[in-house]
Order: sequence, then C-alpha cells, then structure tokens
Amino acid sequence: MNRHWTDSWVLLLTRWGQGVRRHPWIAHGLLVVLVALAVFDLRSARVDPDWLGLFRPGDPVLREYQQYAADNEGGRTLYLRLAGDTVPAGLADVPLVVAVRPLSAAETKGPHWFSLVLDPKGTASEYEQAAATVRARLQAAGIEFGLTGGPVLLQEFRDSVQRDFVWTSLLSLLLVGLVLVLTLRSVVAVLLGVGYELAGLLVAIAAAVRLTGELNMLSAALPCVLVGLGADFVIHCLAVAEGDDPAARIYQRLAVPMFGGALTTAAAFASLALADLHGLRSLGVVGALGLLCMFASVVLFLPPMLGLVKRSAPCCPRPVWVPRRPAIRVLAGVGLGSGCLVLALFSGRVRTEDRLDRLYDPELPSLVLQNQLAEQLGVYPSPLFLATDAARVVAVADRLADPALPFRLSPPSGALPVSGPVVIPLFARGNPFAAATFARLQDELTRLLGDGFTLTGEAAVSLHLNELLQRGMKLAFGAVFLVLLAVLATLFRRARLVAGPLVVLLVVTVGILGLMGLAGIRLSAYTLTLFPLFVGIGVDDCLYVTHLNQAGEQLHRSPKTVLAITLTTVTTVLGYGSLLTARNAGFQAMGATAAIGLVLMYAGAVYLLPALLPKPPDRAG
Repeated sequence: MNRHWTDSWVLLLTRWGQGVRRHPWIAHGLLVVLVALAVFDLRSARVDPDWLGLFRPGDPVLREYQQYAADNEGGRTLYLRLAGDTVPAGLADVPLVVAVRPLSAAETKGPHWFSLVLDPKGTASEYEQAAATVRARLQAAGIEFGLTGGPVLLQEFRDSVQRDFVWTSLLSLLLVGLVLVLTLRSVVAVLLGVGYELAGLLVAIAAAVRLTGELNMLSAALPCVLVGLGADFVIHCLAVAEGDDPAARIYQRLAVPMFGGALTTAAAFASLALADLHGLRSLGVVGALGLLCMFASVVLFLPPMLGLVKRSAPCCPRPVWVPRRPAIRVLAGVGLGSGCLVLALFSGRVRTEDRLDRLYDPELPSLVLQNQLAEQLGVYPSPLFLATDAARVVAVADRLADPALPFRLSPPSGALPVSGPVVIPLFARGNPFAAATFARLQDELTRLLGDGFTLTGEAAVSLHLNELLQRGMKLAFGAVFLVLLAVLATLFRRARLVAGPLVVLLVVTVGILGLMGLAGIRLSAYTLTLFPLFVGIGVDDCLYVTHLNQAGEQLHRSPKTVLAITLTTVTTVLGYGSLLTARNAGFQAMGATAAIGLVLMYAGAVYLLPALLPKPPDRAG
C-alpha cells in the first residue's frame, strides 16, 4: 500500500458515496435482496454441539477411537436410573439398542443403574431419537427414571448453547445500542449503523454455513461477539461525521486505519483455519467473513446516508483519563508495561482445561445424573477401550482384577480367546478426561502389559483435542503476528511506528496470561481461540493512535479519537461480556478472558504506545 494507492482507495469510496446519495433506493435494494437470501438460507441452520465434529474426518486418533468403539460396544451408551432392579419390557426393542446390562448389583442400596448399549453404526440424530424413544416408553408406563449418557448430554448441551446463543446475542445488541445512543446522541444514525452491521453479519453467517456446514460449539458464540466488533466501524464513522458532506470527511480520515483494522482482525480469525481442526476452521471462516462483510456494509452505506440524517453532535468530553503532561504520560506507560511484566510471573499458574464437562452448564440434568452415577459406581461411566493381544491379558488376569488399580476391566461377553487381538472396555476410577488420571492409567497398563497395547476412548480423543488446540493457537498466533507486521510496515513505513504496536501487543499478551493465572481461568477450546484475536482486535486501537502520531497529532489533544477508541473497546467488551450471562461455563470463561484482554489492550494503546512512538512535530503541540 503506497500513497497513490491510498488516494485511489479514498477516491473510490468517495465516488461510491456520491452514487449512494443520488440513488439510495437502488443501492439499498441490492442490500435488501442479499439479506433476504441470507435469512431464507439460515432458516435450516442449526448448532451441532458434538465435540467429535470439531475434528477433521481423517484424524488418526479419532479414527482409532471410532474403529475400536465399533468393534466393541460403541462409543455411545445410555445410562438408565431406576428405583427397582428390573428393566421394563420393551426397552431392548428400541431401535439401535443392542444390549441392556445392569451396572449395579441387585443388593445395591439406592437407585439401580443399567447401560443401554447403542449400535455404533448409528448417526448422532439416530442416537438422539433412540434416547427420545426410551424416554417416551418409560413415561407412558408411568415409571420414575433418570436418563443420561452421551446422546442425552449432547442434546441438552445443544439446546443450552442455542438458548445462550439467542440470549447473549440479543443482550449484546441491546447493550451496544444503548451505549451508542447515549454517547452519540442520534437514535436514527445509530439504528442505521447497527442495521447495516447486522445486514453484513447475516450475509456472512449464511455464506459461512454454506462453506463450512453447521455452526459448532465454538462458532456458535461468535455472532454476539461480532456485534461488538462490527459496532467499532459504526462508532468511528459517527464520531468524526461533520458538515454537509460527512462521507468525504469519514473517508479522508478513516478509510486507511479502518481498512487496516478490519484486515488485521479478519486475518486473526482467518489464521484459525491453519489449525488441524475442522471446528477452528469453521470459527475462522465465520469470524473473517463476518468482519469483512460488516466492514463493507457499514463503510459503503453509513457515511453517505449520514448526510441525509439530522443528528446531534456526539457527546465528546475531554479525555481526562489521558494525561496531558508528558512526564505523567511516560510514567503511566512505563507503569503499565512494568505491571504487565510483573503479571507475567503468574502466567505459570495457567492450566489447560482437560475436562469437557467443566465447559457445560453445570445444572444440565444429564450431567448431574452422570456425576451421581460415577459416585455410586466408583468408576467414571465413559468407557475406555483397551486394544491388545489376548495372550497378554490372560497372562496377567489375576493382577488386572486387583481392586487397587485405578481402573476396572469389563471383560467381553463369552470366553476370552487365548490369543489374537481383543478389545476390552475399561472404566477409570477417576475422571479419565483429566490428563493426570489418563497418564496414570497408561503407566499402570504399561507396567502390567508392556508396550503392546492401545488405550482409546472419548477421554483420549478429548486430550488429543486439547493438544491440537494448543498447537493450532501457536500457529495462528504466529501467522497473524506476521500479517500484522506486514500491514504495519505497509501503512507506516517507519521502524519505530511499526515496532511500537508490536511491543504493546507482546507485553500486554503476557499480562493477560498472568491475570488469567491469578483469576484461575483455564485455557480451553473457548479461551484459547481468543489469543490470535487479541492480536487482531487489540491492534485496532494501536492503529488509530499510530495513525494519529504519523499525522503529527497527539492523543490527549484529539478527544474524538479518544472517544472513538474508548467506545469501540466498551462495545467490544459488552459483546464478549454478554457471554458472562450464559449458562455454559465455557462461554462464561470466554467472556471473562475477553473482558480482561480487551481492557488491557486498550490501556496498552492509550498509555504504553504513546510512550514508545516518536514525538510528533511541533504543529501538534
């Protein structure tokens, strides 16, 4: 990007704006058609909460799990709680139920549990239908029961995610709109901006669903987040709109930094597609398309329409929180940087979330029942699968029955073969989704069987998911950092102007990790996805501050710029912060981490970055 290209970009937008003002109905007619097609296409869209769908189909660990589960009892089992020790007639005839087995002895006090083993060749929807049939038959017989297991838990989780999705999106939109109206003091202009933003978002989600399929447990949280991000474009446009031709002023002042901000944030989302996970690729596509479509919709339509709307000047108080004295500004920047480096000492406390059930709504009925089952049986109900040679098992059969072992074997029906491959279900006495518990299982099996075995199951796949997430996040973080470096170098072409934002992002990132360690927030499928986004989102404020410095101005003398970047931070925090009201713990952790990160990124741009940039010319004061 050179100066000639920048001038051409601004000129192109200016001519477009003039065309929209002359023919508003034609331009908006095209937008309405696109939105109508998107809404029609989204009617059948749904959220798929099955975390196994986050993997690419050919993943070797997933394929191994599916192979051994299919050879044995299947990876999906329903667990039924009854008051008596007899299973009602008719359950064995439910489609896909291949076996009904007691999990507790007849003399067991309290409720009795039974496993309903499902055919591994079924689909997720067929498993849910089987669970619904079991529930319907028990209800028709007037029997008191409890039902849990993977299919039931996933169905309840999907319903919970969809409720959170609708609620947090509406709350985010309401809070963001309220803040904009109170600050920018023009209901019509704000409604216009939010309308264009939502139009772009709907088109983007429809396109992303077409490209990647259903929304998943990660991408389902994005719409409420994108509402806050898209509001940034609206805020910057309304903050500087003045005169009879506000479009020309907006394009002259903001075309370059707005485009740079949209590009880096979209690149942050797109970098997630580099991860070896289908779920993160879907998240990246939804995020990148959402940002670019909202940017296009707002920038192409809002500035020219502001010339036709009567509005009051925005409430623009003097930014008293930005120090006016140079010594205090430097001291504030040094203090923030030092504070982040001190917080980095606590980053070692950050732990990886290795239990998927901690990301769910803790009050899900099936999750409560599953925990009750684990407590009563003394083993975790999610089966693992031990694949080895039968001769090894026969040789140490007595030792494998030792109750002191951290697992309990469930021998297959019929006599165990003397030799040849065999797959045996294994139940851990602790939670196998915890990395330490799973490692202990592997160590004990190695001590008894040697190295000639494979241990798989949903717990093994879950731990593999965490590993892929961490690897993917490191790759995405590095990729977006390189994109950011290229954008900064192209826009500013001076080493100090390029280095300043990069230093801020690195210092603030280690500070975010330190605060997560202090707050006890774990790295999970939700929070890990934020770090590449912090680079893309956090750089926006840095871009405006650096662009201001390049123009020879200072932040404390530019109240409109301070107002704009403050409002964009507030609205983005509100977009993410709405997730704190969700029932699912994963969304809550995502909202808390985003709020911490965005506030620190804003502080870095306002206090630390000006201390790192060169002193503007005297004409800026």
